[in-house]
Order: sequence, then structure tokens, then C-alpha cells
Amino acid sequence: MENTEIKNTRIGNAVRKRDPRYDCLRSLAAAAIIMVHAMPVETAGRGQWIFNHLTTPVLLSFVGIYFMLSGMFLLERGTEHLGEFYKKRLIQVGIPFLLYGLIYYCYNVYADGIHLPLWQHPLVFLRQAVTAGIPRAGHLWFMYGLAAFYLCAPFLSRMVKAMTDQELAFFLILMFGIHMLESLGEILGIDIKPWAQFILYTGWVYYFLLGYGLKRLWGQRKIKGGIGGLCFLGSFGLLLDLGADCLLPGWIPSTPHKLPSMTFLCISIFLAFEQYGNRIPQWAGKIGQFVGRYSFSIYLIHFLILSYFVHPKLTAPLFEKHYMGGTVAETAITFLLSLGVSVFLDWAVTDRVKGLLT
Repeated sequence: MENTEIKNTRIGNAVRKRDPRYDCLRSLAAAAIIMVHAMPVETAGRGQWIFNHLTTPVLLSFVGIYFMLSGMFLLERGTEHLGEFYKKRLIQVGIPFLLYGLIYYCYNVYADGIHLPLWQHPLVFLRQAVTAGIPRAGHLWFMYGLAAFYLCAPFLSRMVKAMTDQELAFFLILMFGIHMLESLGEILGIDIKPWAQFILYTGWVYYFLLGYGLKRLWGQRKIKGGIGGLCFLGSFGLLLDLGADCLLPGWIPSTPHKLPSMTFLCISIFLAFEQYGNRIPQWAGKIGQFVGRYSFSIYLIHFLILSYFVHPKLTAPLFEKHYMGGTVAETAITFLLSLGVSVFLDWAVTDRVKGLLT
């Protein structure tokens, strides 16, 4: 790869090469999600409205890209021994989730003045963790979705690997068509969900499969039109979203991740890194590799840092006069603080516990 390095990362007894393209994409995804949560929903004036509606679809597409990256790796490697597969995922995902979930729980106990006998706290925390009921941590829905996909990943891997390239492409297009029908049905007031809900591979799991499919079908095949074609596809998705905002101002999609606009944006960004990420300067690749190792932890801790420290203590006055500047500043500060906390906690706790269990 030109201008980039692929470093080795030891996981247990295995060595896996880290590709700076995907680490840079993970880092961007973490920053994008922080910016989604930092940006105020309410806008005042045309400039703020344009900034909000131009950036929000692009930022939200990185949620889909998170799932795409997970699917790309897991479905490719998911045919290993089932017990070993589940053990690895439980350690890699379960330990950070319990650690950062416990941090949110402790903050809730402090902020809400909860007084319980000491022995009850572990039971309450585990109940909240199992039932997705940890207060002030709504963004952790992503973890439950990821856990569900991990359960199915070995079997999905066998399914997609048994398909020919033509069958896989047709399958992905077919599921995309179901998404389009659901979105069009919402606009026209025709509810097709009573039957569409029984189709197993739509929703977020579609992005899990899409990452693998794009890597397999177009990872080594140049897209017609090159980077210009990918920019056109992404711009078309963004225009679809803006058109809906302008022509259907009262319409709020119930499942925005099923909108064709989001899928087009995800595909264009993912393939841009897949096919042209080798042009990333070496210095940027090294930064991406460093930050990418902590992107998962950054996602888990950022909401607490943003909502209960950065915004109320540091940046709230900025938004009175600087909507765009306040959003960017709040995102940058939260990102850097979350990175610092993640580096320390992963070194002090997560990596040590993982080392004991592997």
C-alpha cells in the first residue's frame, strides 16, 4: 500500500494486521457520532438550517458504517470454531460494555442521589444492563444490536459464503428494494410493515451484510467513474434527503436507516476508503491506527462526557452566538477528552482483564 503502513496487532495468540484505511474510517465514525449528539436539533435562521440538514445525513450514515465494518470482518472470519468465536467476541465486547456501563451506573447513583445497600448495586446494575435500562446511556442501543448480530454472525457467514457473487449481489439489491418500499409506503400512507417485518435481513442487519458484500464484490474492482462516481452517488443520497426535508417537512421517517439516501451515503463513503484509502498520507494513517484502536471505547464514554461535562461546563455559551462553531468546538473537545479517558481506562482495566481471560 502506498503511503500507509499495516501494523500487526496481537489478539490472544493470533496476530492480525491493522489496515489504516479501516482505522481511519473508525476514527471518523466516532467523531461523526459525537457531532450528531453535539449538534442542537433546533435551528434559528436559514444558515443554521442548511448546516444542520447538510451535515446530519452524512454524520448519521457513519452509524451504518460502524455496522458495515463489523460485518465485513466478522462474516469473513466467522467460520471459525463456534465456541472460540463466541469467546473472543464476549471478551472483546462484553468487557468494555460492562466497564463503561458501570461508569454510567455510578454517575447515575451520584447524580440522582440513589441510596441502596451496597450488595444491591451489582444486582441493579446487571438488571439494567440486561434490559437495556441504564439511564443516561440511550446510545448503548448500538451494543445490543451488535451483540445480536454477533450471535448470528457464524451462521450468516456460512450463508453468504455459500452464495455466488451474482446471488450475493441480487440478495443485497432485493433487501434494498424492501427498504425502498417501506420508505415509499410511509410517504404515501401505505403501511407495508405488517408483512415486511417478517423479512429477516432488513434494518440494521442489512448494513452488517452490506459491509461484507461490498468488500467481496467491489473491494478489488474499480467502480465505474472512479472517485467521481462515488462522489456522485453520495451527493445523490444527500440530495434525496434534502429533497425530502424541503418537500415533506412534516414527515419524520420511523426508520431513517432504511432510507435509500442513507444507504447511498454509506456505500459511497465505505467504497471511497476501500478503493482509495491507500492514498492516505502515512502520518494520517498512523494517527488513524492509534485512534482507531480506541474508537469503540470513545463511542461508549463520549455521551457522558459530552452531556454532563463539556456542554454544561464549557461550550453552552458558545451556542448562543455560534451554532456551527459551537458544534465543531464541542465535538472536538469531547472527542479529545473521550480519547484520553479511553486510552487510560483501556490500559488500566480493559486490556488487563482481557489479558487474564485470553
